Amino acid sequence: LITGSLHQVWEDYRFVSEPDNYCESCKISTCKVKSLSKRYLFIPDTPFACVFMDIIPHPHTSGVSLSTTFPCSLLIVEPVTRYKWFQGMDNYSTVSLIDTFEQYLADVQALGITQEISYLRTDAVTQFMSQEFQDFCHVKNILIKSAASKHQEMNAYCEKAWDIITTMARSMMVHADLSLSLIHISEP
Repeated sequence: LITGSLHQVWEDYRFVSEPDNYCESCKISTCKVKSLSKRYLFIPDTPFACVFMDIIPHPHTSGVSLSTTFPCSLLIVEPVTRYKWFQGMDNYSTVSLIDTFEQYLADVQALGITQEISYLRTDAVTQFMSQEFQDFCHVKNILIKSAASKHQEMNAYCEKAWDIITTMARSMMVHADLSLSLIHISEP
């Protein structure tokens, strides 16, 4: 664009490279030169040494039964084997997050996997940033790395896994010729 502007390809346009002061959401001129979200993401070669976590809100307040109705769920994805674990949380509290994460650790151990988690990648939500969760992970010798605020792509394994899960749920509903009014039941 600059070369075209210098050679008067577009005589009625002029391109000037400067920050965009009136649009905060535009990332063309206002982004940093070194974007931290574009760095290489370290993933250990050992399965279950690193996991990605995300809290998924449920848009619907009803489920099949009261025991399957949750306000949110914890999605955990292991990047080497692509193992996905999804469990409803009682509420958005840090205590509920820790209880659900301990359930994941017990379920993985029940599968016969003895590898300890050493690295955890999360979104920058309040529950993961709380001192209580930080202390819990410190006791378990788990290093926490958080995605930058408003940069969900830094937690790409969880984001893509959730996209795949919802796409599969909707595809099965279409294949079964069910009404989309039941989408809250088909999505986990």
